[in-house]
Amino acid sequence: MNSKNKSFKRRILVVSGPSGVGKTTLCDRLVSHERNRLKICVTATTRKMRQDEVDGKDYFFITEAEFKKGIKGRKFIEYTRIFGNYYGTPVSSLETIFSQGKYPILRVDIDGAANYRKMGYQGVYILIMPPDRKTLEERLINRQSKESKAEIAERLKRAKKELKSHRDYDFRITNDKIADAIKEIQQIIKEHLYK
Repeated sequence: MNSKNKSFKRRILVVSGPSGVGKTTLCDRLVSHERNRLKICVTATTRKMRQDEVDGKDYFFITEAEFKKGIKGRKFIEYTRIFGNYYGTPVSSLETIFSQGKYPILRVDIDGAANYRKMGYQGVYILIMPPDRKTLEERLINRQSKESKAEIAERLKRAKKELKSHRDYDFRITNDKIADAIKEIQQIIKEHLYK
């Protein structure tokens, strides 16, 4: 697919949801199925890299000083601060994907999704939801980020707020079984993103 193709439109796929709900896994699997049309838009963060993460693939891991310099230089389309760390979408990341004639997948929190809406970005906005609170808590405990009980409690508290914002999204998908959630998302993007 080429950006010069008249059928291509600068539309985005926004995927939001609480920490531990499976956004990264879902997006990675989705791209592996839709490689010719979708590409993950790598965002930047000041948080520490986890053991299983790769700089430039999962995030651009930068210092707070670098991030603040980027804010001043208008290098971010949107940004927010959560749990003491900055997260933001570099302009260059999004523009590179559009120039390739692909649709960007943006894994952003509810603030990021709201910012894209305010700026008029057209596309599909999906909220990923856990089957229940207990499952989300188990996923947070079992993932390899080795967070403290206090950090997990803070993430669960934020999850409650995030899930209340479900009306701000076009679609809500419960991630109980990954294969089922992928099929649902594929059907949605086929009908509403690639149009």
